[in-house]
Amino acid sequence: MTVDLAISVLNCRNPDLTIDSQASLEGEMGPSIRAVRVDNHPADGSADKLERAVAEGGWSAWASVLLSPSNGGLPRGATWGFVPWTQRPACS
Repeated sequence: MTVDLAISVLNCRNPDLTIDSQASLEGEMGPSIRAVRVDNHPADGSADKLERAVAEGGWSAWASVLLSPSNGGLPRGATWGFVPWTQRPACS
């Protein structure tokens, strides 16, 4: 499948705001648009909340949650969502 537009949103310890942003995109998504929520390893339970929201919202066709193995700050976290899954570099 070809993705023409990828949207990467970094969760900065505010899963409710991140979920609200996801909900606001629902009517805008098309067959070649994907939204990725990156949880930048905050260890505050955000990842579970984000994953539940995708499942409960029925967004899994166009939305996903990526879990960063470490907190690399804003630049690394935001970029993490754009790297193709098969080419994602290791974080240390």
